Amino acid sequence: MVDFLSERTPRHYLLIPVMPTPNGRLHLGHVAGPFLKMDILARHLRRGGDNAWLISGTDPHDSFVLLKAHQTNQTPEQTANHFHDLIFNDLRSLDILPDAFINPLQPEWSERYTLLSIDTVNSLIKKGVTEIRRERFLYCPASDRYIVGCWLIGRCPACGSDVCGYFCEECNSHFRPEMLEDSYSRLNEGALEWREVRCLYLRLSATELLFSRMAAMGLPDEFQQIVRQHIATQGALIRLTQPGKWGVPWLVPNEPVPQVIFTYAVAIISLWLVCGEAYGHLTGTGINAFSQSSKVTTIASFGIDNALPFLLSGLGANLELGTFNPPDYFLLNYFYYLEGAKF
Repeated sequence: MVDFLSERTPRHYLLIPVMPTPNGRLHLGHVAGPFLKMDILARHLRRGGDNAWLISGTDPHDSFVLLKAHQTNQTPEQTANHFHDLIFNDLRSLDILPDAFINPLQPEWSERYTLLSIDTVNSLIKKGVTEIRRERFLYCPASDRYIVGCWLIGRCPACGSDVCGYFCEECNSHFRPEMLEDSYSRLNEGALEWREVRCLYLRLSATELLFSRMAAMGLPDEFQQIVRQHIATQGALIRLTQPGKWGVPWLVPNEPVPQVIFTYAVAIISLWLVCGEAYGHLTGTGINAFSQSSKVTTIASFGIDNALPFLLSGLGANLELGTFNPPDYFLLNYFYYLEGAKF
């Protein structure tokens, strides 16, 4: 009997489950969605004789790390490092064993992650696909805090649902903070006022290329429609910076307010590239799995609530830059509900 598997040249895969925020343990949606699916896919590919590497990590600069740090009286670094380790332990206890689980705050990755983020923004600027936009943010003089991210509460301007931050989990819309209805601060920290800040945005120039790539990847119409609807109502725009100090710093010219690179946009690309470099280290090739000379098939996973950041920013910006290959495929996830509520 001929063993066809032994005669076939093994294919090479890099699988990247969504990188969760280290502000708590994994919830069942994380586990039953991207991590379990990617673990099953990795085992399936290996049984077929291929080489599959499962690499993930956490996204430490999400603003919800600041909220958990505030609640536990810890620093953001302590909070992110603590829950990164617990998340990794959760995965191991479920027999989901990533080949690498990256913490971008750790010395072996922090400098590289920061440089990749800065280089990505600089490259987008040089490509001419960014613009500086004036927008209004709520500001608390007493705490010297701009009410952004996890601190901002209100109602979605598109569907009226209660939201926190800049996007709605009910209708998957993304919006500017000033667009929220009945907005207020999560904390009772004093009187608020509106202040104008100049922030950096990505404006895609090749939307038709993005549409054709999404279709070629076989993305469900529901995911593609989220991107099309955003572009139809707000343009091919997505935020690149916001006021704040927790994250990779970014100086917007002639804007005195400290800003950081927005984690739901550039960080997606930076985290992909860090995982691609980890693949090169682990395999001994030294080649980033996303480099144009790579023969690795890359698959990333995310949920429907992150469709816009991953597709408009992650995929769209990658296509604009043309420096690294975007993921070849996406493995998509929907919310899991228990008695009508997301869990």
